[in-house]
Amino acid sequence: MAITSDWHIHSHNSCDCACMKIADMATMARGAGIIDYGVTDHLHTACNLPDIEASRAEYLACKPGRHFHFGVEVSCMSQWELDEIATGRYPDSTYGLREGGPAWAALAIALTDQDVERLGIEYVIGGTHWPMYVPWEPQALMRDYHRQNMFLATHPVG
Repeated sequence: MAITSDWHIHSHNSCDCACMKIADMATMARGAGIIDYGVTDHLHTACNLPDIEASRAEYLACKPGRHFHFGVEVSCMSQWELDEIATGRYPDSTYGLREGGPAWAALAIALTDQDVERLGIEYVIGGTHWPMYVPWEPQALMRDYHRQNMFLATHPVG
């Protein structure tokens, strides 16, 4: 069975060192037999919003057809972490703080309904990329990843 859809493509604007220009995605997708696809750059914290804005501008500039879509991949974060970053004391928080928070902190994402509307985001992929300050012990890690996945699966923005 051929894969004809890919909704998880990062552009050179994504903070994860992807290198594809958005204008090249249509050509690359066609060459790979992909019919429906979308750019899905990372949004970990508000520090990534300028990257998403740059992606949106490039996406619109390439005059996307009806099979090319615009989305984001949000990371599960803790509300504690997002609040700390919002103080401005952490100039390089592209990936968040990754330590120091309370174990089992309330979960959050750095994407609002207003961001979705303003940026024309059509879909949101949720990613569980790291544990939230729990002990590096198998059972604690599994419980935390499960908790994050359930949070993302039921979040109203996603």
